[in-house]
Amino acid sequence: MQYGGRDIQEERGRAMGRLWREVGGSGAPVPSCPPPDAMVWPHAVGQVQELAVHCYCCCVPMVPFGIGTGAAGAACAQPLCAPWQSGICFDLTCIDAMELSLEDFLVAVEPGVTCKALNSHLQGTGLWFPVDPGENASLRGMTATGTSGTNMVCFGTMHPNVLNLHVVLSDRCLLHTADARCQPRKRVAGYDLTSLFMGSRGTLGFLTQAMLHLHPLLEASAATAFPSIQAVMDCTVQVLQTIALVAHIEFLDELMVSTCSRFNSMELPVVLMLFLELHGSWHSLAK
Repeated sequence: MQYGGRDIQEERGRAMGRLWREVGGSGAPVPSCPPPDAMVWPHAVGQVQELAVHCYCCCVPMVPFGIGTGAAGAACAQPLCAPWQSGICFDLTCIDAMELSLEDFLVAVEPGVTCKALNSHLQGTGLWFPVDPGENASLRGMTATGTSGTNMVCFGTMHPNVLNLHVVLSDRCLLHTADARCQPRKRVAGYDLTSLFMGSRGTLGFLTQAMLHLHPLLEASAATAFPSIQAVMDCTVQVLQTIALVAHIEFLDELMVSTCSRFNSMELPVVLMLFLELHGSWHSLAK
């Protein structure tokens, strides 16, 4: 579209480029991180491969960028090449397809899929993805940082919940960390490449797909008041020693209870409280 001799779409693209250059280089955990020389928005894995090989041949650093929540302290990724240069920042949020396999409790997600978007997509299936860093982070960023969250008591961190990764290396090769035709749950044969790339924070390659393990949806929760912190500790130990699968335990003192009550317009008693989420149905837990 032309206006006054200018291409509006081109001007908009330049403005967005300037904005994202600032965002991509302003991660709080790494305050000295310089802004990138340019940003790209690939729409397919093939485009990531083509861009990667061009940067590789020209010795230009490549910097993967998530959605900038900083939930795992990695809002500013590290470059794949020389760290003293700025390089090209890759924003993969436009690649956001999901492929669900209910019978296998698996879902394949692309880089642009966020935690909330996945669980919204899973509504009505009886399944969910439990790793929750507290922000609507991208699942690629969560994988690249090996994040955990408040549900790790029962479900663990990202490491046991990621079964396979598709990774674009700097020379455009597409690597499957597990068998490309199946998603093995055993990791005793050969190198554990999935764990190698998890937590690498974008320094080894571009994570273009992750195969995630899903879990049955939680159906039971409880909140209990206690007279002292010792009573809270004793109850926590007893709960963990039972056969019930505890997904989430959160302890709030009087100040936190009062703050949460005001923020959510609730009428909670201002006492020591323990919030529990249990894995299973009310019927099975009642037994």
